[in-house]
Amino acid sequence: MKKETIRITCAQMHSLTNEKRKNLDKMKQLADMALQKYPDTDLILFPELATTGCECTPEDCRSIAETMQGPSIKELSNYARDHSVFLVFGFIEKDPDTDKVYNSAALIDRSGKVLGQYRKMHLVEEEKPGVESGNSDYPVFQTEIGTIGIMICWDSAFPETARILALKGADYILIPAAWEKPQQHDWDLVQQARAFDNVIYTACCNQVGAEEILDFFGRSKLTGPNGQLLSEVVEDQEAIVSASFNYMDKEPLRAGYYALLKDRRPETYGMLLEKGHGAKYE
Repeated sequence: MKKETIRITCAQMHSLTNEKRKNLDKMKQLADMALQKYPDTDLILFPELATTGCECTPEDCRSIAETMQGPSIKELSNYARDHSVFLVFGFIEKDPDTDKVYNSAALIDRSGKVLGQYRKMHLVEEEKPGVESGNSDYPVFQTEIGTIGIMICWDSAFPETARILALKGADYILIPAAWEKPQQHDWDLVQQARAFDNVIYTACCNQVGAEEILDFFGRSKLTGPNGQLLSEVVEDQEAIVSASFNYMDKEPLRAGYYALLKDRRPETYGMLLEKGHGAKYE
């Protein structure tokens, strides 16, 4: 039987470029803090590329990439098992079958089992030389704490990503991110819009602090299915932010005023799936 009232805690952190050991140590320290402050935490969410930082060159991306059986995954799996908590975090993944490299997020359950990964679908231009775009079908993960959807950072700017996850039955969506200054307004708008669009809970954990070029602003947040904030970090520093909610609360909302899924008109949306026909940005 699924647990419906859960607590998600975001560990907003500054990851150092190519400093995997230091980043892993910090992740575990922040996780300890999260569990001390919120001992009923079911899942801890870290930012995009938490284990490696974000400014890796294409050569660095390849050299520090790990498979889903890599040492960072194993170390964090052991932490999840020892502390009986779910973990979601960003890392650079190498596919052992194709040797391709992805910007991915891993999901580990409270027994330490790796449930799977999501590979970022919508890359920003600076990422494209180093990693491949994901080619999955937007997986959702059936767990004891509900059906989990994951998207990464810029994916959340595309309404289609969250909509697919919602239609596939996600109870809530987790968003590890590395969204940089000065785009704070865009971040706030997008995260709350995706929750409202799909009448779904979201948890968004952003990087904070400066690397060599990029400077991240944090503002990690948890949002309710009507788009209203549940909890948010306002300080530009490493921090913990958390919220407890019953994800089934979204169902009566969807059946009433917030009927955005029920009242869709997919028979009129054909152009969204077609190329050409004069579409300006094909």
